[in-house]
Amino acid sequence: MVLSTRARQAEDLSHPLESLLKRSTTPAESQRQLSQGIPLKRLEPLSSPGEWSHSDGHLPAGSLELVATVGSPYLLESDGHSQPLICLGHGGHAALTLGSKDFDLLPDTAVILPGQCWTLVSEQGCSVTLIAFDPLRLMTTARTMAPGGWEPPPAFDSPLNNGLSLPSDGDHQCSALVSALNLILPAFVQVGTLGETFLDAFLLEQQIYRLIAALAFPSLHDTQPAPIPLSDSASTDRRLERVLDFIGLNLDQPLCLSVLVEKSNYSRRSLHYAFQERFHCSPMQWIRQQRMILALQRLQQAQPGSTTVRAIAYECGYNSLGRFYVDFQRAFECRPSEVLRGRALGPECVDGAGRLMTQVSQA
Repeated sequence: MVLSTRARQAEDLSHPLESLLKRSTTPAESQRQLSQGIPLKRLEPLSSPGEWSHSDGHLPAGSLELVATVGSPYLLESDGHSQPLICLGHGGHAALTLGSKDFDLLPDTAVILPGQCWTLVSEQGCSVTLIAFDPLRLMTTARTMAPGGWEPPPAFDSPLNNGLSLPSDGDHQCSALVSALNLILPAFVQVGTLGETFLDAFLLEQQIYRLIAALAFPSLHDTQPAPIPLSDSASTDRRLERVLDFIGLNLDQPLCLSVLVEKSNYSRRSLHYAFQERFHCSPMQWIRQQRMILALQRLQQAQPGSTTVRAIAYECGYNSLGRFYVDFQRAFECRPSEVLRGRALGPECVDGAGRLMTQVSQA
């Protein structure tokens, strides 16, 4: 069989996640592979059936879903997605369409797509990785990265709602972050195949979130980190960052001082001192603040009738609904059920949310 120019170009493409890929002999087989991680409406070849040459893969890892594909020309249309995506280009060219917006996906570039319907067209073949991520965890990660003071962009201006092409012209910092994300992916996949315990041990999932946060929110680059007390060494600061990462990953789990001490190699006294120096509160107060922020976000974003206050309380690490109500009303001066029902936040609740956000961002 003599391959067309387009098919030969697709054969020459490579992908950084070779260990994840499996050969797909037909478009239907590719669609089955890709649909494990992304809801697809259709996948159509843009070359003759005999020229189809694709390798595809899927890896669920914690709160991330990785989908990789490389091969001959095709059109892929999503059926909507519950989570936003970051699409990484490794070779060839693809055109992404989101509503009335068009994005080009080229080697060493990325596009952030919200959880909406979108279309990808590659007329010459391409090599692409798509990563679905949890937007709430991304926001928690961003706030942890900028303890000196940072607020996310308003919803109407957020890339998580509108899409974003990366890097923009001349943005060398963004280019470096895209390259870093491409470099860490092979290690992430190799370790991820061993199980989530290994990902947690090496904080690789958190590293992915940190890179995506830095790409999605350029204002993080301009935020000054909190000053490090003269009494703190660099190793002490790294230990505290590890504790914060662990807390952010496990807000839905029971957390106590003994667990934090074990994970950080701090003594109880040193752990209290580190939190007081950095955040002006105890470790357990910090955890409660993070859980309240997470609870408010989930209550505001929940679809009517799709969940309950009890379910959200459980997701935020509360086994007692009564305790959750007490902490929520103390933080925001309104009931969680009111937020869940979609009622506009009253001035007391808005003030409470503002105070809590300010305490966290200024810590």
